[in-house]
Amino acid sequence: MSLRPGDRLPVIELKTLDGEATTLDRFLGDGTTVVQAVRYYGCLPCQHYLLELAEAQEQLQEQGASLVVVGVAADFQARHLQGEYGLDVPLLLDPDQNLYRALDLPRLRLVDWLHPRTWRRYLPLFVRRYLTRAVKGPTQGRIVGDPFQLPGLVILDADGDVRYLHRGAGLGDYPPVQAVLREVDAVAGAA
Repeated sequence: MSLRPGDRLPVIELKTLDGEATTLDRFLGDGTTVVQAVRYYGCLPCQHYLLELAEAQEQLQEQGASLVVVGVAADFQARHLQGEYGLDVPLLLDPDQNLYRALDLPRLRLVDWLHPRTWRRYLPLFVRRYLTRAVKGPTQGRIVGDPFQLPGLVILDADGDVRYLHRGAGLGDYPPVQAVLREVDAVAGAA
């Protein structure tokens, strides 16, 4: 059964970047929590979106929200992101894909590789970064973990109930950050 808004997220077992066991509920604050589920920490569009969310972190905090990022694998890539961009965001690992299964995040099928929505976010970033050398910032990292896992984003209230859920339909498919801020504001207003 797939989770829907209003459902309580079950206990999700994760790991810290140091390999210690933890659970997602330990990172839920007194307000709203935005959880970005990246494919893996070296995914180019996932990194760009994470940096966009990190730039909006002050706005999130003003709305009483916190940000947590979960990746299937690649602790070394997550550490690189923290060091390179000074991220003050919990980055966690989900090697068993517990969060991904609980949220019923889709997997990329081979036939989907050819669909334009799959490349809509990735290809422009790749072209600007590598072909024109015009963009500084994240680089595509080695694929680690499940190469077919698609990303997602969930907004949880203080009780761990799902208030908003976006299941990615292609590489780097996330809701616009402004839409996330509006959803967070709606959750805070309903509390």
